[in-house]
Amino acid sequence: MNLEQLKFPIGKVVMPVKMDDIDIPSAIEDIACLPEDLMDLTLGLNPENLELTYRPEGWNIRQLVHHLADSHMNAFIRFKLVFTEDDKTPIRPYYEDRWAITSDIDDAIEDSLMILRGVHNRWTKLANNFTESDLKKSYYHPEIEENVALFQALATYQWHGKHHLAHIQNALAKME
Repeated sequence: MNLEQLKFPIGKVVMPVKMDDIDIPSAIEDIACLPEDLMDLTLGLNPENLELTYRPEGWNIRQLVHHLADSHMNAFIRFKLVFTEDDKTPIRPYYEDRWAITSDIDDAIEDSLMILRGVHNRWTKLANNFTESDLKKSYYHPEIEENVALFQALATYQWHGKHHLAHIQNALAKME
């Protein structure tokens, strides 16, 4: 595999332009299943296994699990902001690379797995009650200088979970 394939094992995210470009129930189901899929992949891994990386200079499994918790907490909050504030509310980006090295990122991944379970349960409840007009609401993302509709964010986080699951699967394949 070349470096690009290692970085993007399922391909790069494809941002839907209109709601018909995404299967909303499938996206919600994938978001709902991510914590269990992640737990199944990481069950029984020891600290040495958690240090496996999916590519040279890539994050290890431990960092990927903690990153998913950080990222998806932020995503859930962005969805909540859309419902509680004005349409096109600016969100606050964060430095993923800096978050990946804070003191709460340790050898234990159980806390992040619990966070993901709770966040994804609540996120799924929220998403299952979206109306078509809800899905068209958006937040403003200052890093990309664009409004992101919730149906686009759903597609992005559906991809994001699968993307990092594939990274972990690739790292674990090194054990075989």
